[in-house]
Amino acid sequence: MKRFIACWALLFLGQHVIAQEGGAQFNQTLQKALAAKDFDAAIQLLDESQDAPLAQRVTGRMQLASILMQSNRQQEAIEQSIKGAKLAIDVARDGKLPNQNLVSAVMMATSMSRSVEGSTSSPLVSDALEIVRSKLSQTELTTDHRLVLDLLRTQFQTGQPSDQDLARSLMDKHIAKSEELFAKDSSDPAKATTMLGIWNTQIQTVDPQKGHRVYKSASEHAEKLIKESANPGLVAAYTNLASSYIGRNARNEPDLALAALDSAKSVLGEVSSEDRLVKQSVEMFLKNSQNMERTIQGAKRLLSMIGQPAPEIDPMEWVNGEPLSKLSDLKGRVVLIDFWAVWCGPCIATFPHLKHLDQEYSDKGLTILGVTRQYNMKWDEAKDNFVRGDSPVELEEEMGMLEKFIAKHQLTHRTMVTPEKSEMQSQYAVTGIPHAVLIDKQGLVRLVKVGSGSQNAEEIESTIKKLLAE
Repeated sequence: MKRFIACWALLFLGQHVIAQEGGAQFNQTLQKALAAKDFDAAIQLLDESQDAPLAQRVTGRMQLASILMQSNRQQEAIEQSIKGAKLAIDVARDGKLPNQNLVSAVMMATSMSRSVEGSTSSPLVSDALEIVRSKLSQTELTTDHRLVLDLLRTQFQTGQPSDQDLARSLMDKHIAKSEELFAKDSSDPAKATTMLGIWNTQIQTVDPQKGHRVYKSASEHAEKLIKESANPGLVAAYTNLASSYIGRNARNEPDLALAALDSAKSVLGEVSSEDRLVKQSVEMFLKNSQNMERTIQGAKRLLSMIGQPAPEIDPMEWVNGEPLSKLSDLKGRVVLIDFWAVWCGPCIATFPHLKHLDQEYSDKGLTILGVTRQYNMKWDEAKDNFVRGDSPVELEEEMGMLEKFIAKHQLTHRTMVTPEKSEMQSQYAVTGIPHAVLIDKQGLVRLVKVGSGSQNAEEIESTIKKLLAE
């Protein structure tokens, strides 16, 4: 989420400067309050400055929300982001805010809301969709077609399960229409840039096999155009497409991801351009390729664990259940080990599914073990949330924080805290969280998944059912 917020801030920078002309004093006062993290003063200013430029108030509200989120004041961040998104919708309806800025504000509010169970911002997405669609060209592919797909995807991800088939159908129809418009002039770099963005979003929402086919077609088209003319937008769109595809497949299909990475490096290595933006995109991709390669090699190590005996657990303290000393105590049961942390947004996003799994399968032979470590956190009663300690936090106080955090999120499975020098994380090849490991009744590792999301959740649950039946 922090990376998304950073991208949103960059997107609004240009408009932010323009907006100062009619509200320099407002902006100066707001920035001073934000720099001092005087959030009460910033909120009061935004609430009372009704004469400040509308676009500037939108920017300020979303900037405040992002800083609140980074300061672990989630509820306040969500409240401010929703207020900012609602204002963005009102301003956009009057034609005073670009669609890109509208969609970014709504998606930011939606992303923040999803971090707290029960929060929803689906009406915001519906309103933004109505605005962007109202003037959507039916004869020419435009950047608004990509924005519509972004909103449809958000609707698909945040909607009720009963609405997902309809949301999927709407996405498929929109993509097909976009491809039809693109076919009219597929050699236009600007339209190709837009279409690559659409294909990039599509790859993230379809099954892996279809994603492979879409990427093959999209990357081949982009590579052909780049060899003819290295347009800055086109090169940026291609590197985004390749990075997303490689990232999605690095952990589950590392050999395929490595082949895509090598191909992209080869294409970009042949780009000869003095354009600053082109060189910047190429250099950034080649630099990031080192991290991608490390992720791929780590994934190969994870896959090598499949079928091997699970490493032993290493608990120092337990929360929310009876303590265990070794995995053999659970022999004959299926075990799901979940590595997580209180500060990890994607980890929190998995909580509803973990609760579902515990409630649905614990009586049938499943045991879930959470695994975390000390992060120098304590509980703030006023904020009803954890905060990072300014000085070293004693274990007893951090355990109290963890108990309250688990109770707040109503987690039903037990969690262990590992010692400072524990090797458990390295033995389970943990390089990112959430990191889930499924162990069968004989104590063998049968599945490893990193990250949140519906695809991982579905595969974990289907594997649990399979292992319980063995």
